[in-house]
Amino acid sequence: MTALAACSDPFALPTPAFPNVVDTVSLYALHGTAIALPSAYRLEDHQAVRTDQALGFDFAFDIDTAGNAVLLPTRALGLGPEFGSGAQITAEQFDSIFVAPTRDYQLDSAVVVAVGDVVLIQSRQTVCSFGIPAFYYAKLEILGLETTSGPNGRRLDFHILVDRNCGYRGLEPGLPDR
Repeated sequence: MTALAACSDPFALPTPAFPNVVDTVSLYALHGTAIALPSAYRLEDHQAVRTDQALGFDFAFDIDTAGNAVLLPTRALGLGPEFGSGAQITAEQFDSIFVAPTRDYQLDSAVVVAVGDVVLIQSRQTVCSFGIPAFYYAKLEILGLETTSGPNGRRLDFHILVDRNCGYRGLEPGLPDR
């Protein structure tokens, strides 16, 4: 099934230029790990970033006081503007998600995650290179989680597929369809 990413969109989106690929990423908890380790992820350039050096990111990873692994959208961290990023757990399998939804993202609170969970992410609103405000979308699957301290501790490992074409919502590998 090919994802119809933007046809119902009133914007005249340009032809997509970037193929979607699945990457494997590790993030380290905001608290209790070295500051030099990445704790957040930025969809726009699909990379793990340090929160003290990134100009903007879309979600961060931490361990809450109850010992739960959590993904934190920007407004949950008190950082997001009016159009902050969001996250939502889905019951669908990673490989069965072809198009990102446009609603029902948690914007203001942490999303508790566990190994095997699949999470949909919507970036903070950005102005695309062609001048239209829009979002980036992604899906991720939690592969591994370590909540204890130690040399490899307080870490979250996941697969992620980001649609790097601003305004598109296709979540299949390859070049998304219009």
